[in-house]
Amino acid sequence: VMIDEVAEAESLMQKAKNFEPALEEVQQETEQLQMEYQELSKQEADSKQALEEATACLAEAKKYAKMVEEEKLRNDKEESEVMEPALSKKANAIKEKEKLAEEAAETHRIVQENET
Repeated sequence: VMIDEVAEAESLMQKAKNFEPALEEVQQETEQLQMEYQELSKQEADSKQALEEATACLAEAKKYAKMVEEEKLRNDKEESEVMEPALSKKANAIKEKEKLAEEAAETHRIVQENET
């Protein structure tokens, strides 16, 4: 009976030794997968950070574009406020010039009539 137990124990030890290379291979694969997982996790974190940075940059660009648009509208309004009175004065001056030209022409006609 003892011999059978020893033989069985030796058989089990041999089987265990046969499994050692497979176990070692599984452990190496596990370590490799863990390293790949860590690398992918780092890439994901880097991607998230890059996305956050790009999102912040886009928000800043939108804010700047809005400021530029507001400044343009303000400048257009100010220019309009300055130009409208100036254009109105110019139009009045042109009318006045035309009126004076008509009066001068009328005066000239009257002088011509009086001379004849």
